[in-house]
Amino acid sequence: MALLSCAEQKREASLEDSLSMYEQAIRWSLYDKASNYLKEPGNVNLASMEGVRVTSYEPMGRDVSKKGLRVEENVKIHYIYQQDHVERSIIDHQVWEYDEKKNRWYLLTSLPEFTAANH
Repeated sequence: MALLSCAEQKREASLEDSLSMYEQAIRWSLYDKASNYLKEPGNVNLASMEGVRVTSYEPMGRDVSKKGLRVEENVKIHYIYQQDHVERSIIDHQVWEYDEKKNRWYLLTSLPEFTAANH
């Protein structure tokens, strides 16, 4: 029982680390670094994120599966496009899954989809 508890604690600590590092990457517009958390990073268009600066990143709560291997979290992200300086916001729904073989968390959903200027 103690081993399971230790494994669960390590997984939870790993989740907190992953979410924190991902948030930092998004906050500092390091989208290539953020894409390293994606389970399937090949579908990311990093060029579409040029000129986007995140002004706040607010986790709004999370749901953890019974086994603790899947997490859904909503995050409110405020951002501006540097060319027009109009603040916008989105709710980014994130689904994270723990890979037990690799001992790490992956983001199953995509990076935030920032609405283009004038939309």
